[in-house]
Amino acid sequence: MKNKLGYIGAFTLGAIFSCSITYTVMNNSIEAERAEMVKIRKEIKKLNQGINIPNFFADFDDKFADIKKQFDKEVAEAEENAKNASSFFGGIAKGIQTLSSGFSAGSISERQDDQFYYYDVEVGSSDKNEINVQVEDGDLIVSGTIVSEDNSGSVTSSFRSSFNQSRTLPQGVDQDNFKLDHDKEKGILTIKFSKI
Repeated sequence: MKNKLGYIGAFTLGAIFSCSITYTVMNNSIEAERAEMVKIRKEIKKLNQGINIPNFFADFDDKFADIKKQFDKEVAEAEENAKNASSFFGGIAKGIQTLSSGFSAGSISERQDDQFYYYDVEVGSSDKNEINVQVEDGDLIVSGTIVSEDNSGSVTSSFRSSFNQSRTLPQGVDQDNFKLDHDKEKGILTIKFSKI
């Protein structure tokens, strides 16, 4: 038992560490791109001032300024997010949040009323999810791949988790006819069976 807990702890810390490293590498690449843009802009200014040639790209200055404002805004957001996540504990918190969303993926809860049996499956709200629902030999089988996305800042990261769950259906259920309802706001897929 102690060995299993040790392996689980080591795996969890490794996953958190890799998430933190990945986020840091992506953030550093944004800073490198910004430095390259500044360098190019300085070279363009030198060329415009040193040589008296008509600037055919003068119309693009306003567009370039808008693009630069948007770029600076995104870089500022990325720097702010990096400050929050660059600390050791910030990276751990981000990694734990991503991992915890993956562990609850596909969990099923059951409920009923006078007319129906309901099975609520946690599937998230992403349109990239792939969920399969089948009934075989009296068993409800739900499987698929769930995508969790983090859109904070200018970099989008995603985490995929697969699951395969089954439940034995109770007696007195119309197994051939069931309805699906996906509440994207709550991230719940409801499978509804009529009572016979």
